[in-house]
Amino acid sequence: MRPIRVLPLTLVVFGSALAHGAPDLIVGSIDGANHWGQVGDIHGYSFGVTYCNIGDTPASVVDGTAEHPVLSMGMYSYDPSTMRFTMIGISHVEHQFAALPGNVCGECTPSGNFQQLGIGCSTVTSAGLMGAQGDLGPRSEVDAYYSAFSYPFTGINQNGNAIFKRLQARESALSVPDSRFFFESIVVANDDANAGNQNNNVSWRETTINPTSFNAIPVGDTIRESAAINAWKAIDPGVLISERVIVNQGVVLVGSRAHDLGDGTYRYDYNVYNQNLSNGLDEFWVPLSTAPSEVFFSAVDHHSTIDENIDDSSWAFSAANAKITWTPVEVANPALRNTIRWGTMHTFSFVTNAPPVLGQVVFDGDNVLGSFVDAWVPETTSCAADLNGDTFVDFFDLSFLLSTRPDYNGDTMFDFFDLSSFLNDAQSCP
Repeated sequence: MRPIRVLPLTLVVFGSALAHGAPDLIVGSIDGANHWGQVGDIHGYSFGVTYCNIGDTPASVVDGTAEHPVLSMGMYSYDPSTMRFTMIGISHVEHQFAALPGNVCGECTPSGNFQQLGIGCSTVTSAGLMGAQGDLGPRSEVDAYYSAFSYPFTGINQNGNAIFKRLQARESALSVPDSRFFFESIVVANDDANAGNQNNNVSWRETTINPTSFNAIPVGDTIRESAAINAWKAIDPGVLISERVIVNQGVVLVGSRAHDLGDGTYRYDYNVYNQNLSNGLDEFWVPLSTAPSEVFFSAVDHHSTIDENIDDSSWAFSAANAKITWTPVEVANPALRNTIRWGTMHTFSFVTNAPPVLGQVVFDGDNVLGSFVDAWVPETTSCAADLNGDTFVDFFDLSFLLSTRPDYNGDTMFDFFDLSSFLNDAQSCP
């Protein structure tokens, strides 16, 4: 069987400010953690975050306005028995109110006041402050790419029980034997986003969870300017991570892994991570011309209070037209569907008898064209130009291309070159 043709993928390397005369904020360090207790089977956590300004002008940290950064908290786990990497915890965002200059990321030039983070400076928010409930507001009110949010935020100065607004993780996920755990934080700020420096704002660090007390202790180094999904590849070199930068919208990372089960079948695992796209992703599909079994889905539970009651139902799947497709369950209010929102990751998996080849998978969402990214996929008899999955290429595939306007050639836009690439691929298809 002929493998699917691999299309070009644009990669962007982050690390320094993208604009001169602008701040550039990153998470410089994830520090000690607080375990606040539990309510039912849900544990509440927060961890310290030090963020840095690696740009060349001070960054605004103005209390009482929207001109300040917000910090997210997320939690992931790797289960060695299943070799799956999943997201298991999420928090509201912590609203910053002052900057105390430090030198965690290098030489600091203080701004001279608490309302600006100087050039090269860092500022610490302790685990206690990151868990201060009055300063925690809904993620759903934050546009992570443009850093747009209203102030005062919903629930300001409101406090509650041990898990209220804080990073929440279920005990069942925290109790899996021999699992490894990871914290992740994203800093979102208006002047950083206005400078076009918002795509390097995420960092992660491994943590241990005591199986009796459930206390968390960060270990190792903070991996700066990197999403926690990359920990999966750090553990398992067989994982392929593909990054897609969508112009003026943000970054999506897709991880894939194929496991030979030794009985003539293979398990395919996929993680789709939305780093900072304002609109959630609501479709994911993998080429598949054989019958799937053991179809699996996992996503983090959203907060049920002050977060607009997002529906946490598992995505539905269908296996037809030479692909397997997942989409969120429809609800009365489409805005509450369980889409892949910013700073979150969904996991998809299935078993089939087709061996792995390097091919492409597709994610989609509001204002996001069908985006092809490199991944391990089951070998199939179809080809890249068979867009409607009916096993041959004809007028209907061209119609699909023109109506959905996908970024076929991977250059982040739909234009003549997508049509040219499609026609070129079509010549070698059945």
